[in-house]
Amino acid sequence: MMRRLAEVLIIDAYTFRSADDLIRDGDGNLKMMNGLLNEIKSGRTFKLSRNAPKFLEDLKLLGDTAAHSRNYITKKRDIDEFSLKFRMLIEELINLS
Repeated sequence: MMRRLAEVLIIDAYTFRSADDLIRDGDGNLKMMNGLLNEIKSGRTFKLSRNAPKFLEDLKLLGDTAAHSRNYITKKRDIDEFSLKFRMLIEELINLS
């Protein structure tokens, strides 16, 4: 859910600036998280704070392992350790949308 919130806010930020064509593939579909991250980190549409790209990568890793790893179970501690970074990231993305 955390990753999905970030994805939605990234899409909203590009849509708000009428630049959502930058986050769509050749068929007009929205890019997956990796494509969204590559575009937002490029800085073509707006600049993120210094730490935001790292926080996005951390969020992607947390979400990917929680959803796709057969041997890893996400614990409350994992979320708690990321919570401050997540809050800072989400507030930044909200301000961009």
